[in-house]
Order: sequence, then structure tokens, then C-alpha cells
Amino acid sequence: MLLEDEHIYFSTGGHKDTPIHVFDTEGKYIQSFNKQGGGPEEYPFILRLDMFGDKLAIWNYKGVFKLYDKETFEYKGQKNLRI
Repeated sequence: MLLEDEHIYFSTGGHKDTPIHVFDTEGKYIQSFNKQGGGPEEYPFILRLDMFGDKLAIWNYKGVFKLYDKETFEYKGQKNLRI
């Protein structure tokens, strides 16, 4: 779960079927999205959610995170951390 200024981002999944649900801070449902998969703009599963400016970061276990626009969920790129 991630609490960001005006929204709550919540994932109910583990390794299979991991949608992200968005609510306002009063608990009203706004939208959901699911871009889980093996493609270049998809995430394999969700280890953690973070916010980087106006982008939602979805982490996996290998120090890789996918970036999506926090409003439209348009794919914005991938970052790799060297550990």
C-alpha cells in the first residue's frame, strides 16, 4: 500500500493477478489497473510501490522498477539499481 498526497494505491495480489487499485483519501474507489506480464511495459509481480514525482514505481526483487504515470498509468520507463 502507498499513501500519496490525494490517493491511496493498493495491491491485493502476490505473484499472480496483481492489480493496483486507487482510492481517494476518504476511501472512495477511483480506478484499477493491471499491467502484470512478461512484456517490456509490464511488471512480473509487485514487491513494493513507491512514488517518484508524478510516477508510480513498481519494484520487483532484482532491483528493477517500472515507472507509470500516476494518473493515466501510461508506461514511462524502467530503472535498474546496481547492488
